[in-house]
Amino acid sequence: GGDKPQAGRSKRVVVNVGARDGKGKGNNIDPAYPLFAAGYKGIAVEPNDAFRGLLIENLAKPFGVEPIIATPRPDNIVDIIQPNKRIDVLRMELAAHECDLLPPLLARYHPTVISVGYNARFPPPLLVKLDYKEGFKTDQRGHVYGCSLSWVTHLVMRPAKYRLVQVDWQTATYVDEAHVASLGLHADGVGDVEAYEMGYLRRKGRRERVWWTGDLEHLQERQSPQKLLQRTRLWLQDNSDVCATGAVVCTRGSAVFGVTCGSLERVSFEVLSDPGHYARAARELP
Repeated sequence: GGDKPQAGRSKRVVVNVGARDGKGKGNNIDPAYPLFAAGYKGIAVEPNDAFRGLLIENLAKPFGVEPIIATPRPDNIVDIIQPNKRIDVLRMELAAHECDLLPPLLARYHPTVISVGYNARFPPPLLVKLDYKEGFKTDQRGHVYGCSLSWVTHLVMRPAKYRLVQVDWQTATYVDEAHVASLGLHADGVGDVEAYEMGYLRRKGRRERVWWTGDLEHLQERQSPQKLLQRTRLWLQDNSDVCATGAVVCTRGSAVFGVTCGSLERVSFEVLSDPGHYARAARELP
């Protein structure tokens, strides 16, 4: 069948971080799976040990792809992947802290293609990121997790010399800027607003596919950046549980989430002030 390994066919290396079962199904086939099936080498990293058996069945046995059960953190992500001297294609989809994990990885490696999960609830030009917190449980997350498309595009990927080329639902694909023109695209890639609208917001069946995001529709309609930021600020205030020991004001780019003072989560947010100015969002609580 089509799952037979193509040994020796490619020396290219794929690293899949957040591999789950390594394959996916239906309309959600893991984008790394066809590459492994075509003979690409590489590894599959998955935090959840419950997927170990499926990773062995789907990737290790047919293709010789090593499954690594580990929880990536900013201080260990390079060590987890270290045995690989190079990465040609990186896929990262954890629904957690992609924008904290990518910078240390991109300081060590420079893949040609990067596919990364982003939080589609907050449209461009919103810069939204859940601040890193060890032990974050993705299966218990609400609307705020990971980072928005504008954050990953302008604060992570563009400084690392990557350009956005496509959005496919909640996955964004970036290409090394040196290779963008060879794809027949403008050297600057595609804009995040255009890519978001074509690849997510205007797609047929979106509201049915992501029905649980209905309470955020008012953020996703066309509006001025200033109005969008104000609406987001109000939404964050309405949906944050503030410590009884003191109120947290949501005016300088941070809000607090969490039900007890001992388990607070922070989110940073800002809006791109103009197309040429990608100011880093405020990181400290007032």
